[in-house]
Parts: sequence; structure tokens; C-alpha cells
Amino acid sequence: MSVTLPTPPAPPPGAVPPLPADVRAFADRHGIGEHVAATARLLRESFPPAGEVSFRLFVDPETEDENPWTAVVVAVRSRLTVPELLRAADGFYDRWIPATPPPARDLIIPSYSPA
Repeated sequence: MSVTLPTPPAPPPGAVPPLPADVRAFADRHGIGEHVAATARLLRESFPPAGEVSFRLFVDPETEDENPWTAVVVAVRSRLTVPELLRAADGFYDRWIPATPPPARDLIIPSYSPA
């Protein structure tokens, strides 16, 4: 006898994928989880048609070994042309800067590139 398991529902449009464990731990430690998610949603809205959003930690190799500057990179790839990407970036930052407090902005690096 075979058992058919139900197919999990598709994530809603604009849903943010789960954060990798190291990114989640960093975001939790610094209280920026909601800002990381909001940045991902805003990147998707600003750079259509956006591909999958990805997350990773960036550790600046130029800083002190004992206390390196670390930030979350929130990246998206888009099929926009380079001139369109530049216009979209202006719109993204016009919305992201007022919506994200300075301490969180210091720990989040939005990234966009052509697909």
C-alpha cells in the first residue's frame, strides 16, 4: 500500500525564503530580522522581475580579527538592463533609507545584479 503525502502549499508571492542558520543567528543577535525580511521584500518589488532572494554574511577582511565588521548581504538578481537597474536602485534607496533605522542599515547590505 502506498501513501500519498499532501503537497505543501506554495509560498505566497513575495514571501521571503528562510534565512540560513548563521544569518538568522546574526540577525537575532542584533535585532534586525524584520529589517532583513523587509529589505528582501523591497528588493523584489524594486527590481522586477526578480529572481530568488539570497542571504549571506559578509565579514570585512580589513577590520580587526577580534571584532570584524559583519553584515547581512541581501541579494537579488533581475532581468532589468543596466540602465533600468540603476533607475530601480534609486527608487529602492528612496524607500529603504527612510524605512530602515541607521543601526540596521549599518548591518544590512542590499545587493542587486543583472540575471
